[in-house]
Amino acid sequence: MRFDLLPTAFIFIPFVSFIPLVAIFAYLAWSAEKQVERVEQLAARLRRLCESSGRPGIGTRRPRRLSLDVHMAIQSLDKSLRSLERDQGIHSRRPSHHRLFLQSGSVIDDLEQRVSRLEERGLG
Repeated sequence: MRFDLLPTAFIFIPFVSFIPLVAIFAYLAWSAEKQVERVEQLAARLRRLCESSGRPGIGTRRPRRLSLDVHMAIQSLDKSLRSLERDQGIHSRRPSHHRLFLQSGSVIDDLEQRVSRLEERGLG
């Protein structure tokens, strides 16, 4: 048995455990970027709806890659969307905060469906 190679093996152990961490962070960054793109597209559609209905523009900031900025943008989009729906006689519920942070992808899907519903009514 060669014990002189043992210290060299211990050097590679941190690198092997570092690779999955890098992969996890890369995936999280990629999914956050996709959410930012979806929110920006949704904000553009909602701005067109607001302009066509004569309402003042929505007050959303451009979301950054941080998840809190995306969640704040989603909340402001939801607020503007609920006011448009209220003008059209559509009742909608506010998404709960725990759902917003845990399932932001499904909340964005829900917002997209609601915007599509308003566009079908002829607002867009």
